[in-house]
Amino acid sequence: MNATTLKTRTSVLGACLFALTAIGMSACEGASEGEGEGEGEGEGEGEGEGEDGGTIVDIVVADDRFDTLEAAVIAAGLADDLSGAGPFTVFAPTDEAFAALPAGVVNALLADPTGALADVLKYHVVAGEVLAADVVTLTTAATLNGAALDIQVDGTTVVLDGRVQITVTDVRADNGVIHVVDAVLVPGEFPGSIADVVAASPRFSTLLTAVGAAAPAVAATLAGAGPATLFAPTNKAFSTVPSTVLEPLLANEAGLTDVLLLHAVGSRVLAADVSDGRTVQSLLAGEDLTFDVSVAGDVSVNGVDVTAFDILTNNGVMHVLAGVLLPPAPAPSNTIVDIVVADDRFNTLQEAVVAAELADDLAGPGPFTVFAPTDAAFAALPEGVVESLLADPTTTLAAILKYHVVSGAVDAATVVTLPSALTLNGAVIDIQRDGATVVLDGRVQISVTDIRADNGIIHVVDAVLVPGEFPGTISDVVAASPRFSTLLTAVGEADPAVAAALGGAGPLTLFAPTNSAFAALPASALAALLADRAALTDVLLLHGTAGRVLASAVTDGLTVPSLLANENLLFDVSAAGAVTVNNASATAFDIITTNGVVHVVASVIARLE
Repeated sequence: MNATTLKTRTSVLGACLFALTAIGMSACEGASEGEGEGEGEGEGEGEGEGEDGGTIVDIVVADDRFDTLEAAVIAAGLADDLSGAGPFTVFAPTDEAFAALPAGVVNALLADPTGALADVLKYHVVAGEVLAADVVTLTTAATLNGAALDIQVDGTTVVLDGRVQITVTDVRADNGVIHVVDAVLVPGEFPGSIADVVAASPRFSTLLTAVGAAAPAVAATLAGAGPATLFAPTNKAFSTVPSTVLEPLLANEAGLTDVLLLHAVGSRVLAADVSDGRTVQSLLAGEDLTFDVSVAGDVSVNGVDVTAFDILTNNGVMHVLAGVLLPPAPAPSNTIVDIVVADDRFNTLQEAVVAAELADDLAGPGPFTVFAPTDAAFAALPEGVVESLLADPTTTLAAILKYHVVSGAVDAATVVTLPSALTLNGAVIDIQRDGATVVLDGRVQISVTDIRADNGIIHVVDAVLVPGEFPGTISDVVAASPRFSTLLTAVGEADPAVAAALGGAGPLTLFAPTNSAFAALPASALAALLADRAALTDVLLLHGTAGRVLASAVTDGLTVPSLLANENLLFDVSAAGAVTVNNASATAFDIITTNGVVHVVASVIARLE
């Protein structure tokens, strides 16, 4: 079919011009059915040429992919030119490419067919026959519009002006060659927003999906008044992100939103504005974009190559990226709660913190110091105590847990200088130093120090701290405190009456020697004592007295009868307030129990001489 034959079809194609107003070319397909039978069609895949040859116009007319282009060429009065001797190279947009233009653009072009429309169409035409093998060697090509197309080769893909991809090459005509493109080339400023460019360019389809899956504010920004700059990753760029990263990202609105905001700037940054080392603030709060310009002029932003520049839009500018910018991975969270959750020693503490609704507080900024009881510490509490605490999680349990927390990051070097510390419970923990050992409330020993968290410090303790009265007997205190393990062994070896008294109704007062107190005895003496039930029973009875003797009742020279017949306990109170019982220094006072009180002594009490 030649240009003269084409002219006879103008009245038929006139109907297509009305269809263009809605970008709905099915009407054109129906109008042209039966016309030009026997004319060749482009294959539409890979390389090819019209089956029966013909001019560029003949091929466009015969190929159903180009109904909109056909109507546009006629309206612009370019049919005769493109049917001429040429040769020409035409980058031919498909119907889908025209349909992807912003609403109203085709109408506007058709309203000025020999002006604006003709300019756009001429921008798709290069003089001469430029085959695919030649295109890939070029960086630009002068068009019949007078402007130059930018040409980039991205692996096996050829891209025009950074956003339009050649999808089919070397469709041969008698007067040149056609390359099929997936978007409409627009000289100068794109007649739409950044969002419109993304929507109109199939090579940004993954980006378009991502924008749709992100917070609506992202799409609003790209379509808004601007000005804005978008560094746009192509589909290929997204494909370089491992699927294990990309798939969760696309399903995570907040994370995806952050990634997309990192690609945008709240001003128009043109290629001419870029210099080596320049930094601009992205729309992701606190994250900058830094340019690197090589000696050869290659540009990267945050280490990702920029492959095309200055796609101008009515609300800003786009540059094309070969990769995806990802925000710096957040530092792994290492709050006090994170450490407790990750450490198998603290399963019960973890359960208790969650039940008491304190997890958010202890994951907050703090800082806090936590004296963290192990699972073994909770297990040593009297039977039923943990269950009763969990049954009242936000009051009693919360109060006990808060008694383990001090405001501020108090490291071990500071702890040993303190006589006490105010807890979040409002009560005060007594702190004693026993040689290299730090003991809280006379019975709870710090076993591991200075586990650093982002929001404070953890010190591991071997027993559960209890404000006020211990929820058990004197016997339970001894059993629950590892620092009294030798005393517990001694009670088990002595006459059963000793254990019965410590676990009975009371009231009793026990002066409890620690492990280090027993260890101060000669090894042979301790072994002999543990092997002699009667002697051991006497020693243990000497450490107790009937009735509850609180620290407030102790005065210098006070004497009370011990549980060992005919043996007394004599108190000495120094001017500085230090207390001894017979020969043993008292290091902690008033561990209140359900059946009495425990005071801690630093050595095994001997009989008065």
